[in-house]
Amino acid sequence: MPLPKSWAGRAYGTHTGILFLKLQGQENALSGMFRFTQDGVGRVVYNIHGNFGGSRLTFVGTVASQSPGLLFGDLTAEAWLNASGSLEGEWQTTDGSAGTFVLFPPKLRTSHRSL
Repeated sequence: MPLPKSWAGRAYGTHTGILFLKLQGQENALSGMFRFTQDGVGRVVYNIHGNFGGSRLTFVGTVASQSPGLLFGDLTAEAWLNASGSLEGEWQTTDGSAGTFVLFPPKLRTSHRSL
């Protein structure tokens, strides 16, 4: 089954908030945008590239834009596709921020209204 191209979810850790991941390309050469809206603070948008193999998604990102006052570093993330079809992973930035995240494809989002 191909990896869905749109995902939404939440980030936890040194920063918490809402995530949206939009992918394009083939699984061994993915690119796209990763948007993170930090709770009560603002938004950062990353240009990303990575790959998906088996059940593991990895990507790196550079800041494309961010809300005034935010200073996020470059992003590295790794996630695993679980049995329910969502991605669970860990993220870190070059400024020392880090945490975990969960992403849901469109068909699962309706069952997770607490996002």
